[in-house]
Amino acid sequence: MLISSVYSIRSIIEDKEQKSTYHVQAAEIFHFQAKYKYVALQDYPPIEAANWAIDHTNNTAVKKRLQDRIIQLTGGLLNQLAGYDVDNLFVEHYLVIARHPNGFEILQDAYTDANPQDNPAGTDVIEWQGSTFTRQKPDFTKWEEYLIYHTSIEELGRALLSDYSK
Repeated sequence: MLISSVYSIRSIIEDKEQKSTYHVQAAEIFHFQAKYKYVALQDYPPIEAANWAIDHTNNTAVKKRLQDRIIQLTGGLLNQLAGYDVDNLFVEHYLVIARHPNGFEILQDAYTDANPQDNPAGTDVIEWQGSTFTRQKPDFTKWEEYLIYHTSIEELGRALLSDYSK
């Protein structure tokens, strides 16, 4: 995995009440490349679920649609195994920085990856109150990848049968 980031300073304002203290707004721009951990195609839960559903229906049209789904999923997985390259993931920082005779000290670094297009509440958010911070812990239990690995194959298969039988 390769990760890099650069900062784009949006504004620097000196605190009028606390001299030698600055409020800085900056965007951190991430770039990363990674490869997925290899998963045998037949062990991928959505494929297992589709095979389960095929084994539990006599409807040939439903079986055909589920087989088509397996082909589609297999193609997608083969593309993913090549890895992925994410460019321009933005994190907005709101820093309070103090200037000392020996250099600078970051007093606070509130940040969020929230954006109005696809992540309005943010997944990773740090907020400051006084001299302590709180971190909103991401709730990964709502993410699709979490659900497919934490739901039984039978339950996933039953949902597919229900959807494909309509």
